[in-house]
Amino acid sequence: MDNIMDAIKGCNASLWTPRAVAYRRKKNINDLELLPAVVIMEMVKAQASGVAFSCDPQSGRRDMLVIKAIAIQVGVYLLRHLKSNCLLPVKSQ
Repeated sequence: MDNIMDAIKGCNASLWTPRAVAYRRKKNINDLELLPAVVIMEMVKAQASGVAFSCDPQSGRRDMLVIKAIAIQVGVYLLRHLKSNCLLPVKSQ
């Protein structure tokens, strides 16, 4: 349980990194409007990894859901290396 609490504290602390604060200032987001959440899940053995974005992270379009997927088990690689993953844009309704 201690490692879970430490991980939650780390997530909360990440809200206050210079990069996170600068992003909020650039986007005019008030610190008091933040609604952070931490999801705790059991890890499963996967054949692929993926991340879903509720809007297109490149264009900012909110009517598009974008799913990044890669057929290896490394989520950080997925987010940083666009050449080796599959982008699946989906028009939301």
